[in-house]
Amino acid sequence: FSAIASLRSALPENVYLWVNAYKDKPDYYTAEDFVFLSEIDPHFSVNAMDYESLGQACNAGKDVFYVQGAGLVKRCYKDRGVIGNLYRDGLEGLSAVRSCRMKVCDCYIGYIHMPELKLRSIYEAGLLERIPYGAMNN
Repeated sequence: FSAIASLRSALPENVYLWVNAYKDKPDYYTAEDFVFLSEIDPHFSVNAMDYESLGQACNAGKDVFYVQGAGLVKRCYKDRGVIGNLYRDGLEGLSAVRSCRMKVCDCYIGYIHMPELKLRSIYEAGLLERIPYGAMNN
């Protein structure tokens, strides 16, 4: 945590610092750890949890895609189901509303596309970059 604090103090105050949560061990953070990290990154709580996603609405496969080099298109990198081929079908032909097939979404790159979380209201154009809206205007 000292490295995180050092980095925060080295950055200008108006620069947002994303803290990526470690979620491989349950109850990894103490209450004090959580407070400290939330003071560094006010959106830490968003990333500190996994989201039940099976059957939930998700824009992956509609607005965003995971494309492998040979053109295989998947909804996201965790969902192994292939929905088509970029070179044969084109993204317009593959784009469709699909509910999530994964039991849990535990990665920011995935759960940002779950509309019910309303993360676009925090990040707007900085959604993929993890830059909150206000921080982009500084």
